[in-house]
Amino acid sequence: MPENAVNAIDFMYYVATPEFMEKWDRAKEGELICRMERAIGGLPRFASIETMLHQMDEAGVEKVLIAQCKMWSYWRKWMYMDTQLEDVLQYTEKYPDRFAGLAGYNPFRIRESLTEIETAVTRHGFKGVYVHIYGFDIPLDDRKMYPLYAKCVELDVPVSLQVGHVLEAQPSEGGRPMLLDRVACDFPTLKIVGAHTGWPWVDELLSVCYKWDNIWFGIDAWMPKYLSPQIIPFLNSRLGQDRCLWGTNGLPWKESLKQLEALGLKPDVKRKLIHDNAASLFKLTSSKEEEVTRFRDETVKLLGKVDVLINDAGWDQLTPFLKTTPELWDKIIGINYKGVIHTCFAFLPHMVQRKAGCIVNVSSDSARVGSFGEAIYAGSKAAVVAFSKTLAREHARDNIRVNVVCPGLAETALVDEMKEDEFARKILGSIVNAIPMKRFAKPEEVASMVVFLASDASRYVTGQVVSVDGGLTMVG
Repeated sequence: MPENAVNAIDFMYYVATPEFMEKWDRAKEGELICRMERAIGGLPRFASIETMLHQMDEAGVEKVLIAQCKMWSYWRKWMYMDTQLEDVLQYTEKYPDRFAGLAGYNPFRIRESLTEIETAVTRHGFKGVYVHIYGFDIPLDDRKMYPLYAKCVELDVPVSLQVGHVLEAQPSEGGRPMLLDRVACDFPTLKIVGAHTGWPWVDELLSVCYKWDNIWFGIDAWMPKYLSPQIIPFLNSRLGQDRCLWGTNGLPWKESLKQLEALGLKPDVKRKLIHDNAASLFKLTSSKEEEVTRFRDETVKLLGKVDVLINDAGWDQLTPFLKTTPELWDKIIGINYKGVIHTCFAFLPHMVQRKAGCIVNVSSDSARVGSFGEAIYAGSKAAVVAFSKTLAREHARDNIRVNVVCPGLAETALVDEMKEDEFARKILGSIVNAIPMKRFAKPEEVASMVVFLASDASRYVTGQVVSVDGGLTMVG
C-alpha cells in the first residue's frame, strides 16, 4: 500500500479458526445447499489467528470486527452456526488492538440472549450486535427483535443487520431493507447498520439511509467492482459519505481494497469509508485515559507494585511559530504535556495508597530558556516543569517525590529526523555553537541523571529541575 494509505477497519467478519470451521463443516452436512452457495464455497479459514493477522498486515487492515454469528437452519430447524462468546474472545482478548467483538442474538431465546449481550458489552468490551435473521424466518421489524433494539439503545451500541438476499438456502424476504424504516421510526436513537448492500433491494437501503440519521450503509460481502452502480454516488454524496462502512464478510482484504481504488472515490470519502466511520460508530478509538489505565492495571498485575514512573516521551517539528498550525499544536502538546498528565493521573493513586513512589518527568532546556523554532514545544515542556513542581508540593506528604530532568539536545532519533530539514539543520548548528562543551548529549548521559533521581540516593530531593545540557543554560 502507499505510504500515506489509511489503515482499514473491516466491520464484518466471522470466527475463522480451524476448530470452528471444522464444526461448521460438520453442521452443514445434510443441510439444503443452494446453487450460489455451492459456487462461492465456504467461509474463510486461517491456520491460526497469527496467520490471519499476517494477511491483515499485508493488506493494510488495522482492525477486524468478529461477529458472534447465530444462524438458524431454515431446513432442519436448529442453530447450525452457534458461535459462542469464547470463540470471539480468543481474538479480542489476545489481540485487543486488532480485533473487536459483535455479540449475537437468538430471537427464539430472548432473555438468555439479552443477558449474554449485556455481558459481552459491559464485561468484555464488545462493540455492538450482529444479527443474521433469515433462518429464523421472521422480519427485521418483528416483535421478537424489539427487545434487542431496546437493549442496544440502553447499552449505546450499534446493531448490524444483514439485509438483502441471503447466500444460504433460506428465505430472503425478512431481510428487506425497507423494514428498517419502521425500526427507525420506533427507535430513533438506535444506531443501525444495513449490512451486505441490501441487494437486490439496494435502492431500499439507500432510501432509508438518505431518510434517517441513524442508519448506515455497509458495502461488505461484495467485491467493490461488483457493487451496484447507484451505490457509488451515495458514497461520494454529502449525505452518504459519513454513513458508509467497508467490510468483507470474508472476501480477500487486499483485493477488495485494491478494487476500491478504481471506484473514483474522493480521498476523504475513501478514508471515511474504510476507517473513520467505523471507528466512530463502533467507538473503536479508545481514549488515552482508557489506554493508560489498562497499561497501569497490567503493570501492577505483572509486577505487584510500581515504585518509579518515568515520563520520557517527546516530539517536535522545528517551525517558526507563525508557520505552525492548530493541528501541529495539538500533536506537540498531546505528546509532550498531556501524555505526562495521563500517566501521572493513572499511577499516582497507586503510589498514594502505598505512601511511596517516585516520578521523574523529562522536560527540555527549551522550557527554561526558549528555543528558536520551538515555541509550542518549549511551551509544552515548560508546562511539564510547572506541573511537576505542583505535584511535588501536593504529594510530598505522601512520601512521593517528583523531579524534572531538562536535557539539552541529545543524539536521538528525533534529532536525526530534524536534520533532514534544511531550516532545522541551521537551528541545530547554531545551538551546538552555543553549548560550552560544543556537542550534543549522549542518551546515556541523560539517563544517568534520571536513574539518580529515581534512586534512594536522591530520597531527600523533590520538586527540582536539573539540566543535562553541556552548560547551555549556564550561558542562556
